[in-house]
Amino acid sequence: MKKIIGLFMFLCILSLLKLYANNNENEWVLHTQKEGVNFYVKIDTCENGQQYFFVKIENTNIYKVDIKYKLNVTKNIIDGSKLGEIKMLATDNQIIGTCSIAKLSFPILFSNAILNDIIIYSEIFKNE
Repeated sequence: MKKIIGLFMFLCILSLLKLYANNNENEWVLHTQKEGVNFYVKIDTCENGQQYFFVKIENTNIYKVDIKYKLNVTKNIIDGSKLGEIKMLATDNQIIGTCSIAKLSFPILFSNAILNDIIIYSEIFKNE
């Protein structure tokens, strides 16, 4: 009986964690920090009903930076990565991926996507 109660409690906790994760997936989550540049990710749905990974890049430095990045989605079979370069201005400058900004958005081609499915590689260069 104790094992059944313990298993039940464990399953309840897992369900609550899953519910919490699903409720927060359309909010920006810090994915990576590198040399004063923050990379955030979220999952959201565009007007066409397609789910996307979105990336937001934030420069917290007091100087301009050039960023070379590569976005990989681990489970996508088609169009598995995106390369890009961005020039960013000084402090608090943000570039946000949206349904209409394709270079920082990635269609999700599989079910049960989670934020850990996206991998971000980046190189940051000081630009004065």
